[in-house]
Amino acid sequence: MILPVLILFGFNTQAEEAQSPGVAEVFQCSYNDGKDWDDLMSARDYFLKQSDKAGITPPPSYVWSRYKGGPPLDFIWFSIHADLAAFGANADAGAASSDMASVLPRFYSVASCREELGTMNTVFQRDGGDGPVFLSSYACNYRPGAGPGSQADLNSHIVGALEAMGDNAPQAVYTIEPITSGPNSRDVYLFDVHQSAMVWTNFQGTIAGEADGQALARHFEAVLDCDQSLWNAQQVVGGDG
Repeated sequence: MILPVLILFGFNTQAEEAQSPGVAEVFQCSYNDGKDWDDLMSARDYFLKQSDKAGITPPPSYVWSRYKGGPPLDFIWFSIHADLAAFGANADAGAASSDMASVLPRFYSVASCREELGTMNTVFQRDGGDGPVFLSSYACNYRPGAGPGSQADLNSHIVGALEAMGDNAPQAVYTIEPITSGPNSRDVYLFDVHQSAMVWTNFQGTIAGEADGQALARHFEAVLDCDQSLWNAQQVVGGDG
């Protein structure tokens, strides 16, 4: 799943909006020729203006940009809804409003995107403040013989192991499971939130250097076959975005 500089990301706000399960509306995008971040933010501003005209409150939204690894995309836009009913109400309100008819074409003049919808769960969260973050994401398929039940057991193991790590643990861990899917969709996506690249490397050292971390890594590898990537992100709708 998806900026090469560290920027603000309100992970506490995201956790608050994405209770288990929330719904993530995901746009996986590449810029059209000649377009860039400024054009995307111009489209965002137009979206907010038209939403205000229509009397629609848009959901909190976040943009990830790829730092290392991952799919050949420029960014991923996430809109986080409290639940499936909230997504449906927002989608219907947008479809019924003439003020919103030009919003999506404005976005698609900037970037070409593939859209998906998924359930989003908070696996782990500890106290922390808003600030620069560094994200590690895993796009995964279940290994033969594993499935959602195996994921539930792994999530329990993640919680226990990370609670024992104290300040060496990520600020939060989330999963997204696709509701809609395409030919390149995975069974499950996981991502963990860190305040910087150095904090992430310290976490990796803890996983590799301690028996409990090594046991968690073995459990993870037994259940999931993943591609890992690194990202930075910021909130672009809601909060201070």
